[in-house]
Amino acid sequence: MVVTRKIVVALTLIIAMTQWAAAQVLEQVPESSLVVIKVKNLAETSGKLGAFFKELGVDQLMPELGDPLAALKKHLNIQNGLDEKGELAFVFMDPAVSGVDDDHSLVLLIPVSDYKAFTGNFADAKTEGDLTEVKFPNETDASYVTPWGKYAAVSPSKEVLGKKPAAGVKLKGLTAKELSSKDAIVYVNMVALRAKLLPELKNNRDEMLDKVAAGLQGEREKYIPIAKSVVSQFLTIAQRYLEDASSVTYGVSFTPTGISGTLMTEFQPGTYGESIIKKFVNSDDSMLAGIPNSKYIFFGGAVATPEVSVQLIDDAVNPIMKDLTALGDDAKPAIKYLESFKKMTAATKSGSFGMLAPSGNLGQDSIIQFIETVSGDSKAIGDAQKTMTETQQELMNLFQSESVQQKVTFTAASKTVDGVALDEIKSEFAGDPNNPQAAQMQQMMKMMYGPDGVKVLSGAIDDQTRVISIAAADEIVQQLITAAKTKDTALAKSDTVTAVSAELPKKRVMVAYFAVDNLITTGLKYASAMGMNLPINLPPNQPPIGMSIGTEEGAIRVDTFVPTQLVKSITAAVIQFQMQMQGGGQGGGM
Repeated sequence: MVVTRKIVVALTLIIAMTQWAAAQVLEQVPESSLVVIKVKNLAETSGKLGAFFKELGVDQLMPELGDPLAALKKHLNIQNGLDEKGELAFVFMDPAVSGVDDDHSLVLLIPVSDYKAFTGNFADAKTEGDLTEVKFPNETDASYVTPWGKYAAVSPSKEVLGKKPAAGVKLKGLTAKELSSKDAIVYVNMVALRAKLLPELKNNRDEMLDKVAAGLQGEREKYIPIAKSVVSQFLTIAQRYLEDASSVTYGVSFTPTGISGTLMTEFQPGTYGESIIKKFVNSDDSMLAGIPNSKYIFFGGAVATPEVSVQLIDDAVNPIMKDLTALGDDAKPAIKYLESFKKMTAATKSGSFGMLAPSGNLGQDSIIQFIETVSGDSKAIGDAQKTMTETQQELMNLFQSESVQQKVTFTAASKTVDGVALDEIKSEFAGDPNNPQAAQMQQMMKMMYGPDGVKVLSGAIDDQTRVISIAAADEIVQQLITAAKTKDTALAKSDTVTAVSAELPKKRVMVAYFAVDNLITTGLKYASAMGMNLPINLPPNQPPIGMSIGTEEGAIRVDTFVPTQLVKSITAAVIQFQMQMQGGGQGGGM
């Protein structure tokens, strides 16, 4: 279609060069619109983005990135009449309201300082009344333009432009705040989508449940009621989300230090979703105390609101308990597992965790190495782990095949490190050596976890602190215990973490950091071990990507921060790699 082909290319520039202030463009956006991409102050953010791309050096490869606004104007052939300080919106309208199909139910609102000069940009423009037919460069199909306030409304449909909105989108609360504070934002109108999606969900529920039943025949036919109950509950949760959510937004902002992003769902007042969100307690703690300052792929921490977490589990599980209990003895392990999981959840107050960057050889050392320090009722958590291990084995015995089998064992006080007795939970994989599937599974597990299988160690430091390790080396376990005993905060105080943490909301329920440099260097190491030497050199000690999850009033938000330094270093490494490849370089300095 006419507008879409042009706009899809242009949106990469539009979204990357926006600065929010007032919300005038929303006055021209139909209230029933499903999705809106909103931008503002093209000139100001074009300069900001141009500087960002020059800092990365990519403008040398793509000169248009040095001045995104100029590139956008050239791409759309808009040289005159554009209000370069105005807002811009790309609107996906509801076809049921617009009266046209999905591909044509679109409007691009372009800010103009002189509408006549704007339409004069297009050769052979044909005007009839308030409607002007134009053709964008390299397009064969026509688009239509008409004035809506201080904007040129562009659409592939005459019918859409003939329905100028009497009242625009009116937002309030946190959603309005997000749209006024982000450089670029996508707004999803859940109120409008609800009317479209809920009937579809309700009408297709029975069909989906019938498909579940059709997949369980023969010996597994007895599991049909519980399978249908589980799927039905998932559909109920999805339905509740659609009924409760008022909006979803994803916005980004650009600063000299990096790119911030926020994904937020705001719930309607008085709904289940809003009541649950408001019960969670945020914290301004670093959430990293108690784990060593080591080399991680990702690490972070969280604080719990146990009573809310338990309520969520109950609300999700209780509707299926009747059908689960009806299974008799087969259901007892699952019920016991769920009860133990609830007890562990109720006993947990907070935790810090990290996935370590592996240093051993492929197949001899575990790729997955995880450590955690948990605050709460140590004994209750340990008892729940033991019960869950035992019931996990019972559950696996019901479903696993003879060709590929997993065995889970629990050994109390398997070893003692620095005075801490550590229980061991070990998972081993075995099967028919003549079965290709079994052989492949064993090979994969050996590569992921080493030759000895998955080994989990768990021990109480004191009544309120427990450490857990998964496939970690003995020296790491020792470091973990020391850090847990001293409540070590060296990781939280490191320069790279401090800088990224400062860019995330101070109040949150969870925070995580992704050390992309360690992930890349680990991947390159294992690639080299398999004979693939890639000449990519990334400077060490790069700042991580930060992410936090938190609640605010009646909304849940996920915030991210990508440091400019990290993007610059990766970009430079990739450009250098490309140059070496183009020059015939074969080396692979690691």
